[in-house]
Amino acid sequence: MKRIIIVEDDEAISEATTLALEMSGHEVVVTNEVDSLFQLIYKFGPDIILMDYSIGNANGRKLCEEIKLELKYDNIKILLFSAAVSDESEFRNPLFKYFDGFVPKPYDLEDLLSKIDGQYEVN
Repeated sequence: MKRIIIVEDDEAISEATTLALEMSGHEVVVTNEVDSLFQLIYKFGPDIILMDYSIGNANGRKLCEEIKLELKYDNIKILLFSAAVSDESEFRNPLFKYFDGFVPKPYDLEDLLSKIDGQYEVN
């Protein structure tokens, strides 16, 4: 079981993803409140964060960078969860260097679960 935070502002996507992950035995919390994200990370202690690229007026790439630069959070795996990237070559763009991997939207459930379960490595 992994502890997962989904940072997503599309309610339908967050609900469907939460249901799929919970049915797979994971503990999930969803937020679209980026102002309190660090507090949520501290309280919940996630193993993984699924981070949308665009959350309201916030930039998921910048949030990812801020999280990764906090040494106490460097063990958290952050996956870009977005339609902004659809394949490995796009993901290799230096803009995404702080992300540990990506899950393109719309996502394939098997792909999502394999990345959550650590069966996927970014080269």
